[in-house]
Amino acid sequence: MAQQTCQICLEQVDDILTQLCRRTCPAAVCINCTREYIKVKTRSVLQGVVAKLNCPICIRPINLVRWHELLGDKDEEIFQFQERIRVACAVKCPWCSTMQTMLPSPHDSMPPIKLPASLARHIPQLKTLCGRYCRHHLSAQALYSFIRDTFQQYSSQILDTILPLIHDTERRAMLFLRWRRDEPFIKTPCCNADVCFSCHTAGHHTGQPCSSLESNEDIAQCPECKLHFVKSDGCDSMTCFCGQYFSWQNERMVFQFKKISPTSLS
Repeated sequence: MAQQTCQICLEQVDDILTQLCRRTCPAAVCINCTREYIKVKTRSVLQGVVAKLNCPICIRPINLVRWHELLGDKDEEIFQFQERIRVACAVKCPWCSTMQTMLPSPHDSMPPIKLPASLARHIPQLKTLCGRYCRHHLSAQALYSFIRDTFQQYSSQILDTILPLIHDTERRAMLFLRWRRDEPFIKTPCCNADVCFSCHTAGHHTGQPCSSLESNEDIAQCPECKLHFVKSDGCDSMTCFCGQYFSWQNERMVFQFKKISPTSLS
């Protein structure tokens, strides 16, 4: 095989990776530069922030399963990147003080879902939307809204079933976090203790808003991943770690309204 030029180091090498994010992807990057890129990207991501691992050339997000295909299942840099994402779904048990992620582990088999016939007919569409979501062609909000509005009282059962089938840690975490914004009350797997996932406090404060952030008026949330931001200066245009662009003033106002009416504006 003829050597090709790496678009990052400009060296002529044999181990060139191509078609990183799609079949028409123009990238041609050597394995060493790819691993170094992922290492730098991993170190730049804050612990617990759900970030995407984009193509280094065309900046499109790439499913982490695709990265495993390119670099191998046991690539250490990909593993470290995934571990930082899992922290975003972690809570501390109020009884044993163990910090553990609530993000479901991936598996390949799908247990049968008992649904009324009127809802079961939507499963093919759900599979299609999940495929689009995993390819970064659909947002977590859009997929979650479809599940919630279509399956209604069965939505939690659907989410419990499909989350482990999403092998991309970032995609799985984004959907999990979106779900837990609406249903934050969980039980820890170690002690079966009640915890609010949103404010990480012990107990289920049903009917009362989370109090951990109520005193600060200068907080906004990313409209995509819901990461909280505090800003002291700079312009109104913001870019989240997940890649979402938003207006600081707009999202700050939205966050303040949510504190006033947390259920109607969720």
